[in-house]
Amino acid sequence: MNAQPATRPPKSQATAQGKTAHRTTSERTTTPPGKKRLAGGLTAALLALGFSAGGVIAPAAAADCIPDDNISYTYDAASNSGVLTVEDDEGSTGVTCDPLYLIAASWRMDNPPERWPQTLDIVNVYPAITTPGTYEFGAAVTCGQGDIYASHEPLEYPTPTLTAPSTPYEENFLSGDDLSDISGPDPTRAFLLDACATPTPTPTPSETAIPTPSPTPQVGGVTVDRPSTPQLGAGAELPSTGIDATPALAVAGGLLLVGIAALVLRRRRAAAGSNSTTGPGE
Repeated sequence: MNAQPATRPPKSQATAQGKTAHRTTSERTTTPPGKKRLAGGLTAALLALGFSAGGVIAPAAAADCIPDDNISYTYDAASNSGVLTVEDDEGSTGVTCDPLYLIAASWRMDNPPERWPQTLDIVNVYPAITTPGTYEFGAAVTCGQGDIYASHEPLEYPTPTLTAPSTPYEENFLSGDDLSDISGPDPTRAFLLDACATPTPTPTPSETAIPTPSPTPQVGGVTVDRPSTPQLGAGAELPSTGIDATPALAVAGGLLLVGIAALVLRRRRAAAGSNSTTGPGE
């Protein structure tokens, strides 16, 4: 019995089967690019949420706010002013845990050196402090009291007057116990009495300058004494009439001098006449 030769499929059929087999193998071993991107994004999202192929990983530590321990200030009682500093921490949120409100005020004493009551003089209200930096504050004092108020809660505007400490305005000082974690000088208030104005003394009548009298005049070689008259300053007025006495005194003095000179001249003429009528040897 003769063996039959094996029947081979047509070339076109074999080629088609080979492409099909190759495409099937490629699909089993290769992931399309679109699916690769999807898988990578999903992995990153899981890692961000704290998951990994090996299980759950610890999340990153949350940033902290800036505490009061990072806040400090200076204060000069002589000028009732200072500087507040907020320092940042590495990795912080860059914001203080609580806002800080500041008011600088000065009060004027109504009856110095008595401290009370006091009248509001100068008020400086500052915006809430919430970020790192340096912040100047102050209010000049003129004969009275200077105060620096602070709180984590908004402060009330000071009242027009104070009749006693925290009366009627409640005083919350920057150096107070409520802000004990903030470091700086204590207290943040000062009494300044050196600036109180002193009244100018009124000169007494004895301090009024008296004009120096002129030299005693002489008429014909004879010294003429001035009449004794009261010394009155320029512009003096008679208390009974209100008339300026200076011109009247000048006229009276002039007439007196003329009368004295005429009297002296008459006596000299009389003496000369008597000598001419008396002959020698008489």
